Amino acid sequence: MCSTVQDIRKSFASLRIEKKLGHQELAQFLEITEAELIDAHVGISKLDVIKSTPQMARAIRLKKPWSNLIPMIQRLGDVMSSATNKSTVHELKGSYKNAYLENETYKIVSDHFQLQLKYLGCEFAYLFEECKEDAVQRSIQFFDECGQAVYKIFLLPDSHHWYFDEIAKRHGDTHQEPGILIHDQMIEEISDQSSQINRFNELKQLGCECAKPIDTEALRFILESAAHLKLPLKILLTNLAVHQTYQGPVHEWVNVSSWGHLIHQDFKLNLDLRKIPHIWLVHHLHRENMKTSIELFNQNGAMVLVIGHADYAELNQVENWQNLIKQGSAGEFSSLAAELES
Repeated sequence: MCSTVQDIRKSFASLRIEKKLGHQELAQFLEITEAELIDAHVGISKLDVIKSTPQMARAIRLKKPWSNLIPMIQRLGDVMSSATNKSTVHELKGSYKNAYLENETYKIVSDHFQLQLKYLGCEFAYLFEECKEDAVQRSIQFFDECGQAVYKIFLLPDSHHWYFDEIAKRHGDTHQEPGILIHDQMIEEISDQSSQINRFNELKQLGCECAKPIDTEALRFILESAAHLKLPLKILLTNLAVHQTYQGPVHEWVNVSSWGHLIHQDFKLNLDLRKIPHIWLVHHLHRENMKTSIELFNQNGAMVLVIGHADYAELNQVENWQNLIKQGSAGEFSSLAAELES
């Protein structure tokens, strides 16, 4: 376990190259939280970065209220919005065109995504810069009180990078020394359960005509087939701070060990299926037609993801989705999705 800020900084620089680990993996390797990993880079100046090795990174701690940040983030132009929980990463590209504050929640509606950012679920926020290959990657990162990442915004090559420094000037905290107080992880697990476990218990009480559990192989089949057919889907990731929804087509499903990746040019969903032990098909009667979604829960019974067909899907696309649900539920994986195209 890294015990000092300098240890964390050195390990970050070396392990990013040697093991090519992401931030979450790095934090787990060092036995610290991801927020502590980022916070260890507070206080490093741009001059320090220039003088150091190319792997050096720096962070700027931001001050509350977080609601003041969204109007400034809108000025960054197109960005990549990344919502996360322990099992899932939900990434999409777009701009924060239409944003408004409702109570303690910022709601953003764009061409193919919707975002609800609940500030009560965000305890820490940072601007973060790190060198990746020949470019500098800039991001804004939010963490909960237990140090887990809940939401990140990454600047793209065509984003307005000059405004990143303006955010630092206006919203940088006056205290820029490393060191934060992290709450025990048990608090998050209790909150997890109290907020959403009722939904999981509700599904278990419903009859099989309304809700039915399926296994990982059935989920893989349904999503891979949906990608083969390029079906438009509606995919919602949820955590204690964020609800982020993508509506659009998916073009590819990739299996990598226990991970599954659902891909479109402006969207990517990364699922660690080892951490999603509960998968349910949920049937709804909608205007005399059956509508089925897939709800995914973690080991605590908290919902992490909901997948269904897009609201704008054509009738034949809805029928294809329902056929895939039927096949997956029955374990008929040998039937190729290509047959549905005929």
